[in-house]
Amino acid sequence: MLSQINKNMGGRMRFFGLLAISLSLVGFVGCSTLQSEEHLSASKVQITKSLFGHQCGDTGMSVDQLKAQLEDQKIQVYAQAVTSDGLLYPQVCGAPDGRIAIFTINKKQQEQAFELGFKLYETAKS
Repeated sequence: MLSQINKNMGGRMRFFGLLAISLSLVGFVGCSTLQSEEHLSASKVQITKSLFGHQCGDTGMSVDQLKAQLEDQKIQVYAQAVTSDGLLYPQVCGAPDGRIAIFTINKKQQEQAFELGFKLYETAKS
């Protein structure tokens, strides 16, 4: 009976040992991936430009039109999004709608984008 208990305990200890090793490896790989993403993002920047839309109809420019401005200057766009500029506007027809386009580009090409009227997109830090 005692040998059976020892056998079961030995199996459980091996299981928990393997589990601990597996979790350690997952944690190590996770940290390595995070560092790679941080390094990758260090070479990219987000730039923004208004879509110049107005409330009650005039939608302004499309994100594709702004992307074309960048690509015409051989600026590679890695990602794009449309969002609000975060400012408050009166709810009146004809007032700006606050929509902006955000593009992720190579940091080395940001000066070219600035010449086209784009600005560096800065997220709010709490």
